[in-house]
Amino acid sequence: MSKIIDLKTITILMALVSYSVSAIATIRCEDFYKNDYKIKSVLSPVLTTPKSPQTAWSESITALNQIDQAVYGRSQVIEALTTAVLAKEFVWINGEPGGAKTYLSRLMFQSVLNSIPEKDKKIFVLQFHKLISEGKISGFQKFSSMMKDGKYEIETASSLVGDKFLFLIADEAEKSNPAVLNALLSVLNERKAFLGSKVVDSILASGVFTSNKTTGEFIQGFYSDRPSGEALLDRMAIKIHIPNQQLSSRETIAMYDLVKNPQKLKISLPLGELQALVNKVKVPDEMMAEIVEIARSFDRYVTNKADKSREQVRYGEVESEYFPANQFSNRSVRRMVQVFKSSLIASQLMQGVPFEKIRLTPKKEDLSLLAKSALYIGPSQVKLKTFKVSEIKDGKIISGGVHIESDFGVRSELQAEYSPYDGKLYLQDLEGNSQIILKLENTSGQNKWVIHSKSVEFHEYTVSENSLSSLNNKLSDLLAKNNVDLSKPQFEMDSTAIDKLLSKGTVKERTQKELESIKQDLGQFADTLNQQIDKNNQRPTQVVQKLLPPRSAKEIRSFRREVKDLPEKERVSRYYDWMTYEVKALRQRFVELEHYIEAHLTGILSENHLYVFGPPGGAKTALAEVILKSELKKLNADQVNAFTAKVLASKKTDQKFVRAVLERMKQEKPKVFERFLLQFHKLLPEGVLVGFPKIEKQLDEGIEEIETSTSLASEKFIFAILDEVDKANPQTITALPHSCIKIFNFA
Repeated sequence: MSKIIDLKTITILMALVSYSVSAIATIRCEDFYKNDYKIKSVLSPVLTTPKSPQTAWSESITALNQIDQAVYGRSQVIEALTTAVLAKEFVWINGEPGGAKTYLSRLMFQSVLNSIPEKDKKIFVLQFHKLISEGKISGFQKFSSMMKDGKYEIETASSLVGDKFLFLIADEAEKSNPAVLNALLSVLNERKAFLGSKVVDSILASGVFTSNKTTGEFIQGFYSDRPSGEALLDRMAIKIHIPNQQLSSRETIAMYDLVKNPQKLKISLPLGELQALVNKVKVPDEMMAEIVEIARSFDRYVTNKADKSREQVRYGEVESEYFPANQFSNRSVRRMVQVFKSSLIASQLMQGVPFEKIRLTPKKEDLSLLAKSALYIGPSQVKLKTFKVSEIKDGKIISGGVHIESDFGVRSELQAEYSPYDGKLYLQDLEGNSQIILKLENTSGQNKWVIHSKSVEFHEYTVSENSLSSLNNKLSDLLAKNNVDLSKPQFEMDSTAIDKLLSKGTVKERTQKELESIKQDLGQFADTLNQQIDKNNQRPTQVVQKLLPPRSAKEIRSFRREVKDLPEKERVSRYYDWMTYEVKALRQRFVELEHYIEAHLTGILSENHLYVFGPPGGAKTALAEVILKSELKKLNADQVNAFTAKVLASKKTDQKFVRAVLERMKQEKPKVFERFLLQFHKLLPEGVLVGFPKIEKQLDEGIEEIETSTSLASEKFIFAILDEVDKANPQTITALPHSCIKIFNFA
C-alpha cells in the first residue's frame, strides 16, 4: 500500500513541476468548449467584498437613472455602453466633433470603476497619432536584456496589457498607424498580446474607439491596408453614431452643464457584480437557430448594399462608401448571442425592472435587441409595433386622448399609442415624445394599468383613471381592426429622432447621408425580423443537435492509463476512436470549417506548414489555438510519463524515496514543448524568429553569439501561430528558419 501511495504522490509532483512552466499562460481546451475561451472573468476577480445580486441590481438601476437624467437624451447610448460592459465587448462610436463621445465613455467606465474596491484599476486612454509606438499596446522591449543576453524581453506594466487597465478609450482611431493597429488586433480579440515566446494575458474588460469620420471614410483611409481597418471594425461588437446636435434646448443645456462641471457627477455602477446574471440567460435552441437565420438574411442585404456603394465610389457618384455595422463573420455572429444576452439584462436595468421580476429567458418580443449588434445604434431604434389610439386633427386631440393632472392642479391631455405585444401604453405629447409609459398588469385577478416610467417633466403628473377606463373598448376594437396576432410579435422602425434631426436642416451633408443610411437599415432589419416570425409559424419545429460535452480531466487520465500498456495496433485503434469524438466536437463548434479542421490535422500528422487566409472573423487563429494546445497537452503528458518512468527506474522505493526524487527533480526536469504565437507588424525585428546576438559579448570579445531561447528557432517551440503574416516586412519573412520542423498557421 505504501508503494502505491508513493507512486501517486510522485506522479502528482512530476505533473505539477512540468506544467508550472506552461500551464499558467494557457487556456484549457475544455474551457473553449464551455464558451470561456475569450476570458473567464474580468471584473469579478478584483472584487474583494462582493455585493448580493439584489443589492447590485438595485444600485445599478439607481446609478443608470442618475446618468440618464444627467446626460439627457442619450438613453440609447447609455444602454449600449451598459450592454458592452456586461458582454465584455468593444464599442465603436463615430460622429461629428462635439458630441461628447469620449466624455460619455469615460463617465460610464469611471462609474463602474467607482464600484470596485481596488483603486489601482484604471482606464487606459489612448490618443492615436501616426507616430505612436506599438509599445503602448503590447509593451516596450528591454534593450538591456538584448544587449547583455541576446534575449527578446518585453515589459508590459505601462502598456494596455498591463495588469491595472480594465477599460480602454481610444480616441480618433482614424489616425492610428499600421504597427499599432496590428498590435491591437490580438489584444481586442483574445485579450492577449502575442509576443512570440511570451503570451501576456490582459484583464481588459471593455473599451470604446471613437472617430470623427463616418465608418466608410475610416475604411477608405486605409487605402492599400484595408483588411486591417476591416479587422479592427470586426472586433467592435457594438457601433454607435452620436450626432453633435441635441433634439431640444434642454438636452443642449444639460450636456453643456455636465461637461463643464464633471465633478458634479460621481456615481458607483456595480455592473461587475451582474455579469453572473448574463451567464444565466438561456437562449432556447429554436431561438438560436432564428438568430443565425436573421443574421444570414440581413447579411445578404448589407452585402448587396456595400457592393453597390463601392461601385458608386469607383465611378465618382458618391464620396464615401457604405460600410455595414456588422460584417456577420463567424466571430461576429457568435458574438451576437453574447451581446443579445447582455442586452436583455441591460434593457431591464434601464427600465427599472425589480430584481424579483427579472427575465433570464428571452422571448420573441426581445428579438429587436439583436439590433444592438446588427445595426448602428443611432438616435432611432427598432421596436415592437405600436398602434395609434388617439385621433389628431389640426394639431389637436379629437378622440382617444388621456387626461393627466399635476400636483398643482395643472391639467393636460396626451395622445396614446398602444403596443399589444408587451402590453404598454405610450402617452405622448403632440411632437411624438413619450412622456409617460403604462403597462397592463394583472393585480389581484384584475388587469390594471400601472405606471411603468415617467419623464422628468411629467414626474409630478398623475393619469386619470376614467380616461384609461374609456380606452379599454377602443383598444379591443383596435386589435380586431388590425388583425393582431399576439403569438406573432411584429416590429417597426422608430425614426422620430432621425427625422427631427434631418428636419432641422443644420446637420452636415455627410452626417445627413449617414443618418439616412441608418434609417434605411433600421427599416430593413424590422422587415427581416417580421419575415422571420412569419416563417417560423409556417414551418415544423426542427430538432436542434445537442453539443457533445467536453471530456473531463478524470476521463482523460483514465483513458491514458488504459492505453498505456496496450499493443501498438490496439493502442492506435483506441486513439483513433478517441480523436473521432474530439473532431466531431470541434466540427459542432466551428460550423462550416470542416476543411480547415482537416487541413490542420493533416499538417500535424505530416509535419508540414499551413497558410490560412481569409476575411476577418473566420476563426482562423481561434481554431488553430484549440487544436495546437490540445496536441501540446498530449505531447507534454508523454514527456512527463517518460521522465517519471526514468526516475522511478533509477530509484528504489525505500523510506527516502520521495526525498531522492525531489533532489533529482532539482537537477533536471522533463522537457516541455510550447507553442510560439506572434502578431506581425512592419517594425518587428527578424531576431524574434532567429534569435538576437549578445551585443556586449561581441563588443568585448569580438565573438558573435546568437541567443535563441526567446525566438522561434528555440527547440522547445514545435508549433507556431504567426498572425497577420502579410503585415511582416520582407527581411523578417526571409528569416523564417527553414531547418526547423514546426507546424505553422499563417493566419
